[in-house]
Amino acid sequence: MITAHARAGQIDAAKSYFDRVPRRNVVCWNAMIQACNLSGIPIEAKIFFDRMPLADVISFTSMLAAYSQTGHLERALEIFALLPRPDLVAWNALMAAFLRSDRFDEALLEEIYHRMPARDLIACTTMIGAYASLGSLHQARDLFDRSPQRDKTLWNVTISAYAQNGRADEGRGLFHVMPHTDEVSWTAMLGVYSQQGRPEDTRDIFEKMPRRDKVAWNVLIDG
Repeated sequence: MITAHARAGQIDAAKSYFDRVPRRNVVCWNAMIQACNLSGIPIEAKIFFDRMPLADVISFTSMLAAYSQTGHLERALEIFALLPRPDLVAWNALMAAFLRSDRFDEALLEEIYHRMPARDLIACTTMIGAYASLGSLHQARDLFDRSPQRDKTLWNVTISAYAQNGRADEGRGLFHVMPHTDEVSWTAMLGVYSQQGRPEDTRDIFEKMPRRDKVAWNVLIDG
């Protein structure tokens, strides 16, 4: 119930339900911490974590995720060091913490990525997004090409990497070979042509979009 309330955007209802539980086990406490994370209030997640009589691996991983949201790298590292066998969720949260901190550095992120005992699509997507932020498009594309699996998110973040760095034609080349495009893919291409002052290409993409949401219309109008 706690998680269900949080997913419905009803964090107060989640807290109320938690307060009414007479005997709270570790599952109940973990659900409340995760509810705070889902609701975007990691500071409150820390309050519940500190009140826990006994924490487990899920508790620590949830707090690691909370710190990754806020970019509190030092605290994230402290929590990570307490995990005897960090799983993929923990490693991905640590990467996110580095990405959001003021110590965001390509070499550090690469070190974390290569130290991971296994890598999933989330890790790959995070790394490509990091390369895009640094303008390292060659590394971003190389990682994309080497990825054994590619979902829509991975395709979109790579297309957006080209868009973010003003490489519209290369982004469009990738866009055209994408197996299944969605609104994010189309809007990324729409945005880059608009930013580059290419009204004909912007209009062409807009006219071909199967669905046009408010974001697409705003990009067209602003362009």
